[in-house]
Amino acid sequence: MSITFEHTLKAGGKIYTFNIGGGGCEKRITRLPHIINKDPIHIYGFGQDSLGILKSDTQILLSLADGHGPKEAGKIISYKIHEYMLTYIADLEQFILSKIKEKDIESIKTIVTNMFDHVNNIILNEDDETSLFNKGGTTFTLVHKIIDKVDGSLYSLSYNVGDSPYFKISIN
Repeated sequence: MSITFEHTLKAGGKIYTFNIGGGGCEKRITRLPHIINKDPIHIYGFGQDSLGILKSDTQILLSLADGHGPKEAGKIISYKIHEYMLTYIADLEQFILSKIKEKDIESIKTIVTNMFDHVNNIILNEDDETSLFNKGGTTFTLVHKIIDKVDGSLYSLSYNVGDSPYFKISIN
């Protein structure tokens, strides 16, 4: 089963339409995802691997997690990280946008690094499920698109933790 959807961001007379597709498989078991709806976040789990999506009128966040360690621990941690990270990053939309406009990328890096540390602490020590595991974890990659409501400029950010690769694409 493939995951496909379209999302449009519009502002300042500009329109950006994203056609998103994805998929995965739980090794030797199924290509059908385990779907978790944590509105506005949708999580698609494929064993220890998962995709997360959060859409709003002004941003879209797409995340990938690659769980590791014992099967159940890697799976649950992989799924949970989307809930925490997408929520926190989405809530920082205006702060991130203001720092981009100020060309203060270091402040964005600092707050996102602190957020990853905070979520890591939650996963290890506070979450009712994940804090029970003594092994397991996940890598995490996030693509974040934000539209400026005033002039319609589109900004793209990528965040990555762990050893999973990612791409950065710039259009000149």
